[in-house]
Amino acid sequence: MMPCSSRSMSTLRRVSPRAVRACVPRRDVEKKWHNLGEFTMTEADNAAFRDTRARDTTALNTIDKYGTIEPEPIDWKRWEKEITHKELVSALRAFYTQNMQMLDDFAQEDHKKAVKDVCGTWEIFDEAVVSCEDSVKTSEQIVKNGARALYISFNNPPISHATTSEWLDADQYWQAFVEKHMYHANYLNALAEDPESAEYIKGIEETTMKQWHTWDDRGVTNHNNKYLYQRPSFEYYDLYRGPLVEHMIFYLTKTGGDARTFPELMPHQWFAEIYNNRFEMYSVLQRRRRATQEAALSREAHLDMAPAHMDSEGEQYYERLLSRESSMVELSAARLMGNFIFLNDAAIPLQTQSALLRVAQEYPNGKFYSLGDDVNALFYVPAGEIADDEVCPADAFNAYMNYMKLTGRRFNPGYNQALNIFYRTLESRKPGLEGRWFQVKGESQADAFLRRLKADDPHRPVYEEYVAELKERWANRKELSEAEVMPKLLEVEGKYRKECIDFDTLVMSMNEEVSSEVKEKAPEYEALMADGSSVAMDLTHMMADGSIVAIDAETRQGLANQQQLFSRMTDFEAGKDKFTENVNNTKTGLDSKRH
Repeated sequence: MMPCSSRSMSTLRRVSPRAVRACVPRRDVEKKWHNLGEFTMTEADNAAFRDTRARDTTALNTIDKYGTIEPEPIDWKRWEKEITHKELVSALRAFYTQNMQMLDDFAQEDHKKAVKDVCGTWEIFDEAVVSCEDSVKTSEQIVKNGARALYISFNNPPISHATTSEWLDADQYWQAFVEKHMYHANYLNALAEDPESAEYIKGIEETTMKQWHTWDDRGVTNHNNKYLYQRPSFEYYDLYRGPLVEHMIFYLTKTGGDARTFPELMPHQWFAEIYNNRFEMYSVLQRRRRATQEAALSREAHLDMAPAHMDSEGEQYYERLLSRESSMVELSAARLMGNFIFLNDAAIPLQTQSALLRVAQEYPNGKFYSLGDDVNALFYVPAGEIADDEVCPADAFNAYMNYMKLTGRRFNPGYNQALNIFYRTLESRKPGLEGRWFQVKGESQADAFLRRLKADDPHRPVYEEYVAELKERWANRKELSEAEVMPKLLEVEGKYRKECIDFDTLVMSMNEEVSSEVKEKAPEYEALMADGSSVAMDLTHMMADGSIVAIDAETRQGLANQQQLFSRMTDFEAGKDKFTENVNNTKTGLDSKRH
């Protein structure tokens, strides 16, 4: 026996009586363990064992004393006198009496006899056998009916191929239904209309065809006997062009694939993502419309980036919107290509002093290169090996938004949300492309761009010539010393500022959407600028007190009055055509090869 310490004995004292009864030996052998005290080793263990044995003896004496004595009945009269709430005492007494009576009746029952009477016969077993046999027969009948239904369903033609007469002949219920509602209908004039006549049937066919042409106006001759969900997706997209454009843009952004591989049905997770993106846009646009409408107390207000009448103007509006965005992307790419910045992932392009400061802080001890005096940019290559990682679309978008905020400019909230959704969708390509969204590992941006570009794209020769010239320029790059960097960068930054002004002029000149909008509002501007008009005087006062600020892009000086503003606008209108002509007459490397 292990020596028992005083701490363990004190723990034993705190054990519940139920646990003690479960662990201590039965009473017929309790005297046997009382003699185990002589195995204790120390005086403390001996004292603890004596204390345990004394407590056990006290418990045995208490059980012997009160175990055979009948419990005293409850004196309900005394409790009724001492407790004020008589209803509580009455409820407790009734509950106690009912439960005691139930226990007494249960104790007086002869349970052995009841069990013997029930188990003495085979009636229960026979009843169970009969019930099981009936269940088996019912199950066999269900299996037969199911097999018969499956056989008929498998061998029957599709319901779309069955004629109306075959369908009615096979189903007497619907035959009676049609007869009741067609030949005994209250809306038919029995004297003038005969549902079985050739004239009536021809009229029904003409009405059906009229409704069909009115519905989709496709000039087809087949009857409209299908629901929309029963049609193939190409018919759905043929009827609803808006979802086609929305789903196609999402598919191309999500996968980077080709429109020719647009699936018959996209995964349902993609549809859920499209709906989430759509309602994120609605949330931003509606919040902005509500604020504008409540501030102006106007009865009607339209969403940004949406036409006033979606049914009649929606297709034309979004066609112009996509055309304008496409034109802006092409002009921006052309501007970057002019300085060999587009698809140049070998170095970091620099055109301003702020860009130089940031790259010097993030990637110190790098080298500066120039691709020629005609290239309005310097290129910085950080020191050491750089991990072969792509630029994260979300990080690029956030950096661009931070730059816009620092320069005091901002986009329309709806347009900003659309850009956020676009770059977030680009980011979602990574899980399916091993963590990349544009190029595979070890591939340059230029090679990835040409790989993704269609072979029959009309602009492919331009991009191929640009990529070849980019690689040639980079192979013949010139390294700049630290003393040469700052003077060269100051010259580049001056040209960059002038380039920004020329690019704005080019956008407003060559972009048909922007130029047409300016031409439409030109008479209004001329009326506003006319000398002596009340609007012109108000405009002059507002420019004088700073309510309206007009800045010359070239001199970066504010304009004092509306005459100077109108003069700048007139000069722009006069010189934009010549500027556009000069840009179009500029020769590229591809033009030289063609000639």
